[in-house]
Amino acid sequence: MISVLLPGGNHYIYLAISLACLSTLLTWIVWLAIAPMSRLWLLERRWLSAGLMAGLAVVGGIYPYHLATSWLAEQRAAREAQARRDVLHKEQTVAGVAMPAGTLLHLRQPGKPDTFARAQFPQAVKVDGLQVREIRRHVSADTPARESWSVTLEADQTVQGWLCTHRHPVDLAIGHDGKPRFADCHLAEGNKLEGQPLPMGTWLARSRDDPQNWLLSTDGSEAAKIAHFALLKADVVVGPQLRIVSFKGLLARQTRLGEVSYPAGTRAATALNVPGAQPGDLLFTPPRGRTAHYKNHSDVQAGSSVLQAPDGTVRLMLDNRQAGIVDAATIRIGP
Repeated sequence: MISVLLPGGNHYIYLAISLACLSTLLTWIVWLAIAPMSRLWLLERRWLSAGLMAGLAVVGGIYPYHLATSWLAEQRAAREAQARRDVLHKEQTVAGVAMPAGTLLHLRQPGKPDTFARAQFPQAVKVDGLQVREIRRHVSADTPARESWSVTLEADQTVQGWLCTHRHPVDLAIGHDGKPRFADCHLAEGNKLEGQPLPMGTWLARSRDDPQNWLLSTDGSEAAKIAHFALLKADVVVGPQLRIVSFKGLLARQTRLGEVSYPAGTRAATALNVPGAQPGDLLFTPPRGRTAHYKNHSDVQAGSSVLQAPDGTVRLMLDNRQAGIVDAATIRIGP
């Protein structure tokens, strides 16, 4: 389907009024040219006729004036845009990047290549070890301002063991030394975590708390196999040896661990800062309206969480508040 941008309502009002006035004025002029009686009438009422004709001309000129001012504004914007475009005629280093001849720069300040907001290259250039075809610079409104880059990859490329897709921009953070460094990307097909494939489009980012760790986030309909669980909307912290440090997500299907069977949608996570938890323990929280079946015990109701060892041993039953789980459905704003 081809989208069509229609003018606003005022456009048609100006058009209708102008056409009515101009057509009336034109008809009057033609009638004066062919009818002597009308010219006689005009001479007898010259001031009234002059006022009416002037009024018709002024009101009828609203639409042409509107078109003229719009055209002039477009021409002015085009000249300003042209002044902000710069093509490098020889190889040049700009903002620390070796740019080849033929690079097209879109400048924030005319005549100053270092202020480019966007750079498009005739062939791929190397930025932080990546082969890129385009750079977009972003400057925050914070004080002091922080700068980041979004780059378009030439093709899928490997970044420290991860294969990033060229279908999404790769973000680079500008350090205090002014050099760009990898910040995040979306993963291409073929990445694995502890031997299990990750869904294409999984978001990968450097951890701000610990630069040696990675953050993975899945947000699609395809489940990811994390720590032997099929999870949707999974957030995973990965260590330097590409081993899972912690994770949380929603079970994609009914899952059984030990003597407890959990319904789809149960929140599964590494038990961090949970009273009574030991290293490697897991925390499961059934969703609202669903229960988990505990063999030879009462069902685990919504609002409760189960702390289990990796081998399935049930350590504790906890209230969600004790487990540090916030039930969003119970939050209320107001007195």
